[in-house]
Amino acid sequence: MLRKNIVIFLSLALTHLNAQITTNGLVLNLDASDPSSYSGSGSTWNDTSGNNNHFNINTATYNNSGYFIFDGDDSMTGPPSNSFGLSQTNHTIEIVLTPNVAGGSPINFRGNNHAYGINAHIPWSSDVIYYDVGGCCGGEDRISVGSGNMVGQKTHIILRSRPNTNPKREVFKNGTSIVNSGGHGTSTNSFTNTPVTIGGYPYSGSTAHFIDAKIYSVRVYNRGLTDQEIANNYAYYQNPRNISISSNTVTENTSIGTTIGSFSSTGMNQNGTFTYTLASSGNASDDDNGGFTISGTTLLTSSTIDYETKTSYNIYVNVNDGTTDFAKAFTLSVNNVVELTDELILDLDANNSNSYSGSGSNWLDLSGSNNHATFHGNTSFSASDGGHIYFDGNGDRLNFASAINIPVVGWTMTMIVDIPTQNQSWWNYFLMQTGGGYKYEFGKYGTSGDSFEWKDNNRVAGTNLGVNLLDTGYSILSFGVTDDGKSFYSLNGGEKVLNTASNTDWSGRPNLNFNKLFGGFSNGTHDLAARVKKIMLHTRELSNAELLNNYVSIDNEPPYITATRMELDNSKVNVIFSDHMSSTLQTSHFNLSLSGGSATLDSQTPTSITVSGTKVSLGVNLSGTPNGSEIITVSTQPNSVYDLAGNVASSNQSNNSANLVRGIVSDNVILYLDARNVASYPGSGTDWYDLSSNGNDFRIYGATYNNSGYFDFDGSNDWARTISSLDLSSFSNVTVQIYFKSENTNSTEATYEYSTNWNNQSGGFGLFAHAAGGPFVNNTHHTNQNGGFSGNSGRNYQFNINSNWHLHTNIHSMVNDATGRLSYVDHTLIPFTSSPYPNSTATINGSFSNHHFYVGSRAGTNYYLNGQVQSVIIYGTKLSANQVSNNYYSLTGENRPPTDISLTSNTITETASIGSGVGNLSAVDSDTSISSLTFTLASGNGINDADNDSFTISGTSLLTSTTLDFETKNSYNIYINVNDGSSNYAKAFTVSVTNILEPITDLGFAHISKAYKFNGTNNYIEVPYAAENHPSNFTIELWARLDQDTGTWQSPLSSRYGARPWNNLSGYNFYAVNGLGSWSFSTGSGGAWEGVGTSTSTIGEIYNGTTLKFGIWTHLASTYDGTTIRFYVNGALVGTDSAGYSRVGFNSIPQRPLRIGAGRTESSAIYFFNGAVDEVRIWNYARTRNEINNKKNAILTGQETGLVSYYNFDNGNASNETGVSARDGTLYNSPSIITRTTPYEANVEEESALGTFVGNLTATDSDTTDFTFSLVPGNGTNDQHNSLFTVSGTQLLVDGNIDYETNSSLNIYVQASDGTNTLAKALTINVSDVNEIPVISGTTLSNDNSFINVTFSEAVYDTNGGSGALEATDFTLSINGGTATLSSATPSSISVNGNTYTLGLPVSGSISGSETVTVVPIQDAIYDLGAATASTTQSNNTVSLHGDSDSDGVNDALDQCSNTPNGESVDANGCTESQNDPDNDGILRTNDNCPNTANSDQTDTDEDGIGDACDPDIDNDGIANGSDNCPYDYNPDQKDSDSDGIGDLCDRDNDNDGYDNGGDRFPFDPTEWFDSDNDGIGNNADTDDDNDTYLDTDDAFPLDRKEWLDTDGDGIGNNRDKDDDNDGVEDREDDLPLDSNEYLDTDKDGLGNNADDDDDGDGYSDLDEIECKSDPLKSFNRPKDYDRDLIPDCIDTDDDDDGCLDQDDVFPFNERECVDSDGDGIGDNSDMDADNDGVYDYNDDFPTDPNESKDTDGDGIGDNADLDDNNDGFPEDPITNSAGEEVIPIFVSELLTPNQSGEESRWRIVNIDKYPTANVKIYSPSGILLYESWEYKNDWDGTDKKGRPLPSGPYLYIIDRGDETLIEEGWLYIFN
Repeated sequence: MLRKNIVIFLSLALTHLNAQITTNGLVLNLDASDPSSYSGSGSTWNDTSGNNNHFNINTATYNNSGYFIFDGDDSMTGPPSNSFGLSQTNHTIEIVLTPNVAGGSPINFRGNNHAYGINAHIPWSSDVIYYDVGGCCGGEDRISVGSGNMVGQKTHIILRSRPNTNPKREVFKNGTSIVNSGGHGTSTNSFTNTPVTIGGYPYSGSTAHFIDAKIYSVRVYNRGLTDQEIANNYAYYQNPRNISISSNTVTENTSIGTTIGSFSSTGMNQNGTFTYTLASSGNASDDDNGGFTISGTTLLTSSTIDYETKTSYNIYVNVNDGTTDFAKAFTLSVNNVVELTDELILDLDANNSNSYSGSGSNWLDLSGSNNHATFHGNTSFSASDGGHIYFDGNGDRLNFASAINIPVVGWTMTMIVDIPTQNQSWWNYFLMQTGGGYKYEFGKYGTSGDSFEWKDNNRVAGTNLGVNLLDTGYSILSFGVTDDGKSFYSLNGGEKVLNTASNTDWSGRPNLNFNKLFGGFSNGTHDLAARVKKIMLHTRELSNAELLNNYVSIDNEPPYITATRMELDNSKVNVIFSDHMSSTLQTSHFNLSLSGGSATLDSQTPTSITVSGTKVSLGVNLSGTPNGSEIITVSTQPNSVYDLAGNVASSNQSNNSANLVRGIVSDNVILYLDARNVASYPGSGTDWYDLSSNGNDFRIYGATYNNSGYFDFDGSNDWARTISSLDLSSFSNVTVQIYFKSENTNSTEATYEYSTNWNNQSGGFGLFAHAAGGPFVNNTHHTNQNGGFSGNSGRNYQFNINSNWHLHTNIHSMVNDATGRLSYVDHTLIPFTSSPYPNSTATINGSFSNHHFYVGSRAGTNYYLNGQVQSVIIYGTKLSANQVSNNYYSLTGENRPPTDISLTSNTITETASIGSGVGNLSAVDSDTSISSLTFTLASGNGINDADNDSFTISGTSLLTSTTLDFETKNSYNIYINVNDGSSNYAKAFTVSVTNILEPITDLGFAHISKAYKFNGTNNYIEVPYAAENHPSNFTIELWARLDQDTGTWQSPLSSRYGARPWNNLSGYNFYAVNGLGSWSFSTGSGGAWEGVGTSTSTIGEIYNGTTLKFGIWTHLASTYDGTTIRFYVNGALVGTDSAGYSRVGFNSIPQRPLRIGAGRTESSAIYFFNGAVDEVRIWNYARTRNEINNKKNAILTGQETGLVSYYNFDNGNASNETGVSARDGTLYNSPSIITRTTPYEANVEEESALGTFVGNLTATDSDTTDFTFSLVPGNGTNDQHNSLFTVSGTQLLVDGNIDYETNSSLNIYVQASDGTNTLAKALTINVSDVNEIPVISGTTLSNDNSFINVTFSEAVYDTNGGSGALEATDFTLSINGGTATLSSATPSSISVNGNTYTLGLPVSGSISGSETVTVVPIQDAIYDLGAATASTTQSNNTVSLHGDSDSDGVNDALDQCSNTPNGESVDANGCTESQNDPDNDGILRTNDNCPNTANSDQTDTDEDGIGDACDPDIDNDGIANGSDNCPYDYNPDQKDSDSDGIGDLCDRDNDNDGYDNGGDRFPFDPTEWFDSDNDGIGNNADTDDDNDTYLDTDDAFPLDRKEWLDTDGDGIGNNRDKDDDNDGVEDREDDLPLDSNEYLDTDKDGLGNNADDDDDGDGYSDLDEIECKSDPLKSFNRPKDYDRDLIPDCIDTDDDDDGCLDQDDVFPFNERECVDSDGDGIGDNSDMDADNDGVYDYNDDFPTDPNESKDTDGDGIGDNADLDDNNDGFPEDPITNSAGEEVIPIFVSELLTPNQSGEESRWRIVNIDKYPTANVKIYSPSGILLYESWEYKNDWDGTDKKGRPLPSGPYLYIIDRGDETLIEEGWLYIFN
């Protein structure tokens, strides 16, 4: 539809505002809801007071609801505060806001920090309002008050100051004063030129005073407003001030009650109730109120809106909030809709008397175009069905006086037409004839009713409707040409169907110029017979929406169900109605029921609904698998199912049932016929309906239907085919399935064929059964051929088709792929055969489009099928074998075997008890319930059933039959079978065992690496000879694990040559000696052979008794330093041997290899090792024990200094990890790789670099090796060295300085986690000492220059054996500079004190003081305990000699008077007599603590010997006096709480709050000083200062814990006051001592008599008692009250409380009676015949109506008044006929449908039973009597006297009373 939006405008009128803003003294008026203050955009908030005090908005944001948003860092700036003319003693500030959080300053008239003015401030911590005048930050005059919860609340705040009133300052919240002050404060500071801010201001550079709030308005007055003015201003905001509507446009022609928009209002009363009404304005603004109504807040139409009549409407709306009104005018604009009358040039309407009066030959045009028509021929009018014009098909037509001219494109013609079968020939046309013989035709072409077409002159460029219009009743048909030249049609409001073929462009053809309609050809033939109600012609293309609206506006027939179909997957049932249905239909409007079969319906209410035109799709939720015999029925709820025109469907429907679809494959279905499904074939008729929704319906020719659900083909002339042609050209493959049975044995028959003409094929295929040559079926493809099978591309398969039902599936390839053609019988693939016809693969080049699909014959001409057909399915794809099988079971109903087994869980936790459930079994078996399935453990292939014995099955539960252990076996294989009673299915399962993470049992250090395992028989590793592996000095080490005794020597490592005697051997080897009594190492050269072995006394850990232990890893190492052979086991020295020669030489000839895992390399391998070897290392120097220990558990890089060969096997081979591949090893006889985990104690060298590897962490856990390690806190001792280490993965690394001399062992606390469990353990790391050379750590000189003191870093000795005291000759001295010399370079003496040696200094000559003396150890003279010698290069070994600066003979080190005058004698301290009191304070230098500063009092505060007068740090706290905030008090922390420059230790007022510490209960809290109740909370913060449980804000005496209330405000607390409320009655006599208005409470209910409306508490109000003459002060004196409802009888309108008012109650004091209908004095409830009509009430349908007693149909209308007593839609009461007789009317059905279900399957005559002698006769149109009955029982089924069905058509009926007195006659129509 096209809409034109009219420009709208809004007029505003403000009226009925009871409160107005005060303007007197107004200097600032900002209102965000006032467009003149802020229009909604711009950067300025305008002042509308007239003073131009505008504000810059800055970063605040505006909301269209009429407020500004401040988000916590926004503020607005205005003019300077001194420009407003305010006085601090006379002003009013008003602000309306909604705080989002507490805190901030809404408006500020003072400067940024310490300026002066006025501030409204909400503190940060709570909802409190501060009203500040004057200064800042403690200097202001402040009143404050708790505001209650303002957060989220729209709040009106006023701050007022007045000069000559009391109180002088007040804060008002929402119109009420909440705090006041009697003074203005003492500040006299004036306003400044700092701009006023709204929303906050910066304070000391922060945003602490910014507000997070919505601010609606701000007003400032230069005077204090009165209380009434404040109340008025608040009322202005409280009351509604504006009305808005969400939309003010409405579209024309919408229904009454259409929503236009919703109203909303502004005001403080946001949570109140606003009532909106249409109000009178007294002017034109309310002119159109009558066309609208208001429901709640919604504006609705109450009349039809028409744009052409009026384009805008004025309404006047009032809002009331309960107290105040506000009204506003609105203008509503109307959207124009292009209507069907636009461009309508022809409108003929037989239903409208203005168009046809009912007689005459003129049919008048109502469009206004005067295109009137006249009837030609026998055209007639009938008033039935509302009125129609009948054209008989024999010369009847319409003629127009003037030709109607329209363009050839862009027009639409619409007709309401009923086209009967009668009087139609092969071609019948409705014709529009143009000039020059050109014409446009609409009509029927051919014999069938589905051949209606819309063509041009040459029958091209048209559209075939493809729908049957014959005998379908009235249809609303539109057809025409689109704007772009395409022909189209639309049926019953449906979307246009366009002909888009290439030859369909109508552009350029002659324009329409016609003067007749409904005429056939020019020769008067082929006229179209039709009943026509209406003809319309638009000179434009109607849109789809207009076509639908046109249909809706015309249609006035109730919709009915024409067909019901299930979706193929049974998820929905599609109900096809006769009309387009309303889109508002709901699932509750329908009801579903299901009968028969195996599936059940989960819900009778559809699960979903979709409406699309005439189709309503309803969601279906099923349980179980349908077998196809289920019938679903759709019922419509009464008065709930409507079409688009608002017509309601009857709840009594036919065609509303369908079978559920058997579970076939539902994708890519082209056609599906099923004779067992009532939706496919209802049991009668010639149409077999397609269930696929593709509309490929079949027409049955001759075949008869069997009620068992199939069609019987007689083999003679029975067949069936698609009604319309079937286009398969777009498919590569087509699958055809047909379920049939053949009875033929003698001839060829066509089961189905897709072709045009069997004798002239242009592409197609078929299935033919042959008897000749044995039973077989030919799956044939036709190519371009002419007759017979000669050009076929056939495939044959052998199968006996006779006399049994089978599903044949044939896959037809539509391309040249003969191998793609497959055939199945039932669900078995049948191989093709080559006889009796060859399996041709001729090229397929035919067309597969526009053929019919035939069943039971070849093209309907021959090869007729003798048999039965039940189902046909065509797919547009190639079905798989599984899909074929599925359809077989679905169509045949045979038992489906199970196809799968599921197990709900296939995991179980280890250690679960025997009989524990693993999971529940289920199977996929669509036709067998789970309860009928049997599950068993079955035999498999030996692998998939290997663990069946560990489980058992009980019902559907899989249970364990043994205990499962994850560490033993983590998965189990079982094989399970399911049986459904006839078929089996088996499946393998793997049951996984879930590991339970068990506790970690230990953790520590372990070496984890790869090692080689040797069998002790023949495998080993051999490394080629290399001189590097035989160094003169060496270390050879490895890890070995001995596993078994071999009965001889076992060598883990060997490289030697020679034979006994021993002095012939050279090389080296390790052995586990024969008998396993020891580990040994032997080495030598041609000159000697030496060996070292272990013993049980030296290394017991490797022994088990007297023999070596099996299965333990042992570290073996041997060194040779040129003198001594040392043998280490696990880092311990177990033996030495000093060789009797100077060198062990290995470079013997011939050269021999190195063997690992075997010995004696001088010949073939022998002495094989039964065990494992790892970490083989050869070094070219003798390593120390520490070096061996520190690295034996480490993983080396291979690049360490001195390492010549290294085999760690971690790469899974014997490569040399130093990188020298020439020394790689070769494996012999496949030694195996194993993992070595060797626990050890960790060692680390002191001074190790950060990141040095210390050890590998490991933990013990039975079910995992995956751990996370970390250092964690321990008990303070076991974790004291955690900081020296870090953990990376499993490695412990150095992370700090490690010093042996400080700690020889280190304690760490390590935690291991496996993800669930943790274990923490203390570990000890041994530190290896690295011997450092002794050094001089310090040197000093004696004061008299005679001795030099030398200190060493450690104890030192005179010999390298760690003994002997040092001698003077171990040092040498030297002197440089000055005048003095040394008489000797050797110290003159030596003495020792610990590590400090005092050396005599032989100085000669005078000392100038510039001489330096250096002491140096003699080379190799001084040793430490480890034999390290002190170097001759030292630091810290030089001193300077003391000189004599004043030449007084006392050197400077001893001289206390450094400037002795020349010639004066000095004492031993170097002072003359005049120098002994230089400050002249009377105290000699020797006793003066400030010898150069006079201080006779000798004060020394810190007693450090330096007097305060000269002490730079008097309190000795390490801080110089000038920087010390307490120079006389020791306070190294310099704490100064109040930052006043005076330290707390000496500050009298530490918090600088004006109260000395001694009197300050909170000396360090500047906000507190008093604590009246001693509760530890200062009074300022304490909400209850006197601790009397009453908050100070509620306590009249906040500092008096004995008082808190002063009710009468007389200054005397209630506890002491004898008359608390000051009402003149002492409390002891006052029932309400705190209420000055009350003193007496008669009924003691807490409510004084003055306020109590029931003083005596008897339940009756005082006023009622006075009126009814009882005593209101005596509870025993009560008024009469019959029904005890506490309303006295004297005023009770229903004394007996029976719900019947006394004025209407015949029995006002009888609660059981009210009415006496018959006036007999007996109430109706007691009266057995209340209406006295002689019928007892229990038999009387109307017990109070004397005129009625019976209601047969229960419709609430008594039979006497009811015209239709049985509610069958037809009255039974007598009427007066034209003869003046009273007769009972009869009603005759005009339609009979014998072969369909429903009430029209038998001819009905309503009320015929009222005429027992009536005679009923049926005549053919030619007058032949076909049927007669004298006692008609509404049972005639449309058969003649011989019981033969009458054909479809009209028949005459005559009904008389039996005496030929006519009752009724007319025509009925039989439809078969």
